[in-house]
Parts: sequence; C-alpha cells; structure tokens
Amino acid sequence: MNTEAGAVQSLLGVNSTKLDFFDSNSYLSSNLGGELYVVGGILQRYDGARYTEVGFHLYPEAVVYTPVLSGGTMADGVYGYAVTYEWIDNLGNTEISTPSIVQLVTITGGGGAASVQLTIPTLRLTKKPNVRIVVYRTVGAGGSTGQILYRVTSALLPTYNSTTVDTISFTDTLVDASITSNGAMYTQPLTVGTNPVLPNAAPPACAFITTFSNRIVISGGDLSESLWYSQTAIAGSPAQFATQLLLNVDPDGGPITSLARMDDKLVIFKQTGIFYITGQGPTATGDSPDFGLPIQIPTGDVGCATGNSIVLTPMGLLFQSLNGIYLLDRGLNCTYKGAPVEQYTLPTAQNLKITSATLVPNQWVIFTTSSPTGIAIVYDYFYDQWSTFTNHDAFDSDLWLGGSNKLVWANANTGVVYLQTPGAYSDAGSPIPFSLTTSWLTFAGGGSSTQAGTSGLQGYQRVYHAFLLGQYYSSHTLNVGVGYDYDDPFSAVSTIPVGASLGLS
Repeated sequence: MNTEAGAVQSLLGVNSTKLDFFDSNSYLSSNLGGELYVVGGILQRYDGARYTEVGFHLYPEAVVYTPVLSGGTMADGVYGYAVTYEWIDNLGNTEISTPSIVQLVTITGGGGAASVQLTIPTLRLTKKPNVRIVVYRTVGAGGSTGQILYRVTSALLPTYNSTTVDTISFTDTLVDASITSNGAMYTQPLTVGTNPVLPNAAPPACAFITTFSNRIVISGGDLSESLWYSQTAIAGSPAQFATQLLLNVDPDGGPITSLARMDDKLVIFKQTGIFYITGQGPTATGDSPDFGLPIQIPTGDVGCATGNSIVLTPMGLLFQSLNGIYLLDRGLNCTYKGAPVEQYTLPTAQNLKITSATLVPNQWVIFTTSSPTGIAIVYDYFYDQWSTFTNHDAFDSDLWLGGSNKLVWANANTGVVYLQTPGAYSDAGSPIPFSLTTSWLTFAGGGSSTQAGTSGLQGYQRVYHAFLLGQYYSSHTLNVGVGYDYDDPFSAVSTIPVGASLGLS
C-alpha cells in the first residue's frame, strides 16, 4: 500500500485474480499422517469428517491490550503477549496459526492486583468449527520481561472463536507462578541465542502436490517456478507450512507442470524439462537445509504435459509428454514407451489428454482419457504391451483399499463411481467388446510330402477347416473375419451366435 499525507494512493487488498474451474489438475492429492491433502485455489485437507483449509487464512492481528490496575493478581512489571488461533481436527491433531506480533504491556502501580484486558479479532473466514483463541504471555514481575511465552487461556475450558462478531474480550488476571507450568507457545520469538521454530503460515494456491521426506510438497498456481514444502510431519500435528520453506527451480523448461516422488528423489516436471532433488530438508527451525539446488536430467526437451498422467510403476515413472508417453526409469533414463498408442496421444492424432493414471498391482497401468467415447489406454508392464478399454469416461480413478485394492473410477458425466469386479463381462450392463487378431499363419516348411506347404510355394497352401477352442462363460455374439494372401482387408466375415449349448454334446 502506498500512502501520502495519510491518504491511500493505491488499491487495498487483491487487485486481480484468476479462477480456473476446468483445470485438469483439480483432483490431485496426497496422503500424509492419515489425512488427505487436495490442491486448488485453497490447499485443503480431509480428516475423515470434513474438508478444511490447510493452516489459517489470517492470524490475530491488531490485538488491543489494556492494563487495568485492579481485578487480578498480576504484579507490576513488563509482560510480553502473543495470541494464536488453534484447532483440533477429527484425528486429534492440533493446528496452530501464525502468532500475533509480540506486544509489551507495562503495569505500574497495581500493587499486585492488576489485570490486562485483551480485545482480540476473531477468525471469521474459516471452514473449521470450534476454533480456539489462545493467549500467551511472559512472566514480567521484577521489571523486565521474560523470554518464554506461556499459555494463559485454559486448555480445559477454552476460549472459542466466533464467526458472528468481529472481536472478543479476554481478561488476564493470573500471577506469574500460575502460568509457568502451562505449555509454551510452539515458537518463541523473544528467545536470545537460539533460533525459534519457524512460525506456521497458510500455503498459497497450488496445482501440484506430492509427499517427500515425510513432508507435503506443493507447486503450480502461485508457485510456477518454486516449491513450497511443509515441516516434517510429527505425531499430533498436521502438515504445517512456513514462508521460509521455499525452494526455487531453474526457469529452464518453463513453468513447473507436476511433482512426483521416486525412491529417494523428488522429481520436478516441467513442460520441456525434468529436475530432481534429494535430501531430508531443514529442521523445524530452518537450520541444516540439505535439499540443494534442483538438478536437471538430460531428456532432450522431454517434460510432462499433465500431472494427472504421472504414475509410479516398478520400472519408474510413466507420464504423458507433449509427444506421447515416456518412462523415467529408476536410473533417471528417459525412454519413449507410447509408440503403440500414438494414435491417441500425439498432437497430430486424437491428442487425448490423460485425466488419471492408476497402477493396478502386478499387471496394469490404466490411463483414463478425455476421449468422448470413454477410451482408456492400458499398459501391461509385465508383458510390455498396450491395449485399450472402452466405456471408461472417467475424470478420476484410484485403487480403493476398502474394496480389496480394486480399481474405482468416477464417470465424467454422471458422477457415478464404478468398482472393478473381477469375473464380470459387462460395464454396468453394457457389454465389454473384445478383439484378437492373430499374426499371418504360414504353412510353408519342411516335412513329409503329405504335409501342407511342403512345396513352400505361396498360393498352394489350403485351409479347409478351423476350430475355435475356448471356455464358455456367457452367451454372446462372435464375429470372425479371415484374411487371405497377406491382404489386410478381411474378405470373409462370419457371425456366430454363441449360446450355452454351442459345441457341447
């Protein structure tokens, strides 16, 4: 804000913002400490009961402290005060805001009967119920303020926030000896000779998220060229961010397009480049940072086009680039894997955008796409083969642990969630078509004179009967096409209605 002679010369607050309701990364999420963190204009987390913002949008600013020479048991002296917002989630984790700036309050002439009245701004912008307002202060008797801020408000009978009023009042009446056994504030800005724990801060809008080194890491949105990572997760606390825990990435390759963890590396994808970092990160005070500068992987201008396409497999990370599907293996070698499905992924073809990528253990990677006909691209990593599924018009998919680790996907049009059912032969009542094309069958070769093809001359081989052998599961229609003389268009097509009695005596 710019002011001149007390007059404001610039706009207050946010000048402009952009909302994108169709961002393909809108459902990216990560788990840490039993809670789900979801990207967006506001980073949110789900604790099993509700979605709430991560951190607090505001901290208690402009607290008013008024010393009163009666109504309490406080001695004359100088007291330091700070106030925080605090919330306990459904899992029992305690989340604490940035503290207010420490204010010194001087009491003189109270004769040991003084108190301090606080007028505290409430937190009106929040999705969290039962937010507590917590007051901390130092000991002050003797004329000099102490260094440690102790809790003043009761933990058993909390002072609760209200979203219906702008301020609440609280009166501190306690003598020093009664607060020193209370808990201290998590960060201690008045301590001398040691670095305090970094104050918590709400993270900005983000589009990409992953976990690394027992932390949540975000990027994108307001962080197009940098990473913001949380403190190391500890028991009893959700992911807590701090403004100092920021890591800039070289601008080469364009803005960051996604993040992924692989082994001991955090992989940072850009549109035409890939970087990585290793390490454990700094301590809670910001000391001993060891992430270092992100290292670029030589990929020949290959990067990631959409974060929804990244999936960790036994071979490494599969992802969709601007030119098809690539593999970044565990040795950090980048190779092209998507040649058999180029008709779906290349810009010159259908150029389908991958909406989700899910690893089905021990066999498949399933990529759902933006195809209007519901095409899903399937990679069998055991046999290194590609195929497609139909009727999978999905905007997201995952494995449901409660469903015995089976695939679930959400329909893009109806919002209905479907569960993979082994042994079923329809998609919610719609038949699942299946096709198989053999290689060309040649009968030329050696053997006795009675064997077909002994001559080895093309055009002299004949097939008079062919048998289709298989196991019957349910009635269906079998379409059989036959090609001759290496001519791709099949010239003979037969439709065989398969019933329960077909081929059975």
